[in-house]
Amino acid sequence: FASPLNAWLPRFCSAFPRSDGCFGSLGDFFRGGRRLLGQGGSFEANPPFEEGVIARAVQLVLEAAAGLRDRALTVVFVLPLWEQSQAVRLARQAACARAELLLEGQAQYQEALACYDRALALDDTYGEAWNNRGIALENQENLSDAIQAFEHSLACDAQRPDVWNNYGLALDGLGDIRRAVQAFDQALILSDRQYWRAWINRGWSLWKDQGYAIAIENWETGLTSLRPSQAGYRLGAGMLLYHKGKGHSQFAPTQDHPLEYWQAAIACFDQALSILTADQHSQWHLQVLQDAIVTCRDAGCPAPMQTYLQQATELLRRLTREATSTERKIELASQLASFYQLTETTPEST
Repeated sequence: FASPLNAWLPRFCSAFPRSDGCFGSLGDFFRGGRRLLGQGGSFEANPPFEEGVIARAVQLVLEAAAGLRDRALTVVFVLPLWEQSQAVRLARQAACARAELLLEGQAQYQEALACYDRALALDDTYGEAWNNRGIALENQENLSDAIQAFEHSLACDAQRPDVWNNYGLALDGLGDIRRAVQAFDQALILSDRQYWRAWINRGWSLWKDQGYAIAIENWETGLTSLRPSQAGYRLGAGMLLYHKGKGHSQFAPTQDHPLEYWQAAIACFDQALSILTADQHSQWHLQVLQDAIVTCRDAGCPAPMQTYLQQATELLRRLTREATSTERKIELASQLASFYQLTETTPEST
């Protein structure tokens, strides 16, 4: 999952072997990966952070590992810490998984916890410290202790929508959907129904408990509840449209006639893109474009997929020109390569 722009090793897989071959590309991972892995050796896999792509990559590696007899194979996966992702869970729980290293922020979280503990030793009624402690614990997947920290914070000040929202997320992570929804409801009551993050998270909790239709209805209610006069209205409306589109897109493959749901998803993404503009919300604009590309790919709609890809390419190239650090330029180049990879990972390429 690389390109000549971001490859650090002499050999790599990429979406465009014809142009990248002279730079070391071995071709599309999904077309030749099983044969490549079947030779044994050590590999690094950093797939685009999209559920379907990650799932196919993990499954391909597991199948290749199962077929090995007299050769050693090591694959280091670089994956997001998505607690609810079935694809990530498949990788972490595989019988052949030997180790797991949490790179992002582990040391900072430990340092932060020590700071919050010192603050709370001086004043255990400091609600903000309890809230921040809960966030740090949640980022470490210590959900039980995170819930206790949020409860301490709410005991200090029960009028904060953001803490109720954080509490709901931790409860959802432990599977306590009923109490999670109650926590999101409290965040909405305290904010006069304006805390859009609670509308989003409430929708995904309802999805688990009551299904697609109730979740979509929740996000629609959130959109009509937000007041344009409120600060942050455009960001909230754009994010609700984005998550509504994701809901349609995720539901589509479960239906006998999925096209209407994919079309509904694309309509939501288009609305979100018009609100989360590239100038004001560039990273969210790119995220919506990524999901729009995946949806068009799954729906078999190449023309709009190429349009979205062109928009993403132009934005990423502009951001690269404006970047002032080498690290940021490399990050954007990697992101550009991942967008192209998304268009190549169609089911027909297996």
